[in-house]
Amino acid sequence: MKSSTNLFLAAATAMAFFAANAAIAQVNHIVTVSNFEFTPASLTIEPGDIVTWTNVEGFHNASGSTSIFPGNPESFSTGSPELAPWSQSVTFTLEGTYNYQCDIHTNMLGTIIVNSSEPPCETPYPAVAGLTSEVLPNGVLIAWDPIAGSIGCQVRVAPKNGSILGTKIIPGSDVSQFFIPGQFLSPGTSYDWQVRCGCSQNPLIVGPWVGSEFSTPAGAVVSSYPNPTGDISNVAFQVSNEGYSSLEVYDMSGRMVHSVFNGTAQPGTDYRFTFSGAHLPPGVYMYRLTTPIETVIEKFMISK
Repeated sequence: MKSSTNLFLAAATAMAFFAANAAIAQVNHIVTVSNFEFTPASLTIEPGDIVTWTNVEGFHNASGSTSIFPGNPESFSTGSPELAPWSQSVTFTLEGTYNYQCDIHTNMLGTIIVNSSEPPCETPYPAVAGLTSEVLPNGVLIAWDPIAGSIGCQVRVAPKNGSILGTKIIPGSDVSQFFIPGQFLSPGTSYDWQVRCGCSQNPLIVGPWVGSEFSTPAGAVVSSYPNPTGDISNVAFQVSNEGYSSLEVYDMSGRMVHSVFNGTAQPGTDYRFTFSGAHLPPGVYMYRLTTPIETVIEKFMISK
């Protein structure tokens, strides 16, 4: 039977103190070996921490030999496979990722990640500068000055004095812009947006949030008269941005019954058409105006 000896045990939440001789305070992490699994299968620890494998069921061991896992910083093992119960500990001092397995049941796999004792990059990380916003026909392009060495940035957007619509992580080296599609924005609305960039995920090292704002233009409009109509309906629309647009008539079941306009529409232009509903049964219908950034509905009634 295996047992650990001469171990300094400490709770995972205890504070680490350094003695005058710079000895490292240790935390003991328990991995249960049972039912052909290591639980937890992945651990992230600090240099000098202990991992104790406790086998409660079966004939197993934990082996991280570099002959099997050449990427391991060094080899480790709990010894030869033995029948439960047993407990064996290993102290990890070299940083890096250690993969391991049971030598009898090679589908039993685990990972130990030993954090770097030094920050992997500049901390505190600098704030983003040079924020700009460009309102385009189909959305808003937000941009900022790239920070050399960043591995990604995070953006969040909210209506002014409103709740955050969402947060987006943009991975990549030195990223400096993000496009917000128009369908996620409301016409004639002011928005606040914030961005921060970082250089490390583990540990998390990011800069502070920095914010700016933008406003979307007033939205497209569609109107019709008379309403109700017995036959001919006059319909007009305007758009707020140049782009391909369509004006269609739908019944209340969602079936398109007529296409009034399809083409490129210009802002500031009043588009007017007539539509005859003589062939349609009485009821409620909809004009649906679709632009690159929004959809506007105008209901009207045909009565005979």
